[in-house]
Amino acid sequence: MDIIKVGIIGSGWVAEQRHIPAFKRIKNCIISAIYSLDKEKAEKLANQFSIPYVFNDLEAFLNSSIDCVTICTPPFTHAELIYASLLANKHVMVEKPMTMKEEEGEELEELALQKQLILMPVHNFLFCDSILKAKKIYESGRLGKILGVGGIQWSSWQRPLPKWYKDLPGGLFFDEAPHLIYLTQYFIGELSVEKVWHESKIINHQSLERWEVILKGKKGNGVLSIWLGAPISEWFFYVHGTEGTIIVDIFRDIMFFYSKEIKRTPLYLIETIVKDS
Repeated sequence: MDIIKVGIIGSGWVAEQRHIPAFKRIKNCIISAIYSLDKEKAEKLANQFSIPYVFNDLEAFLNSSIDCVTICTPPFTHAELIYASLLANKHVMVEKPMTMKEEEGEELEELALQKQLILMPVHNFLFCDSILKAKKIYESGRLGKILGVGGIQWSSWQRPLPKWYKDLPGGLFFDEAPHLIYLTQYFIGELSVEKVWHESKIINHQSLERWEVILKGKKGNGVLSIWLGAPISEWFFYVHGTEGTIIVDIFRDIMFFYSKEIKRTPLYLIETIVKDS
């Protein structure tokens, strides 16, 4: 098995808590280098995770002996970093959203194709056990024809948030909605936006933002309901079919399947989890 040498771009929370630990668990991957404008933070991560080389010069980093990069920086830095990495003949994994503008993404996708390199945004929930089980149930025919899908996000302002999210168009919505959008597309195909509703107000000195988005896909419609400023942070995804409904608890990676013919008792719920786990 060939060893893949990975370079980390960025030294923030998502690099430390998500990308680096994930690559450390892959047997044929070695994290060879880390690049960051904040060299002190990069050196701290290098010491913490035994990463041999630290760079704060992008060109030198990309010229080092790495096969691919993973980009863990704010969205408005992605396009430039992807472009430089592809020109240096590196495969690229990048945090979502991949770029700030659609045309940037299309140009970078074309460049990756020309250079026969992989360019992959981090759509990590597609690989959760619960989502894979849900797709398996749908493909088996047990769900029947899809009637519609939906994503629900409740986010408390008390959870750790990046400092830069307020600089994005739409704020936190721009950074986090892609998760629910790609899950919706996974089940109902290529999407178009039918309607967007947004409300922002102050209640008891706390900010509350609500987004409702209606999407149209080839196999049905999707609805996203996002509350920013909720008292709790929970994410759910559901698929309604002619023969039943799937509900996914995203954070806990649990899937529930309700068949329309079976009475919904607590015992049935437990049996469903066991049967489909």
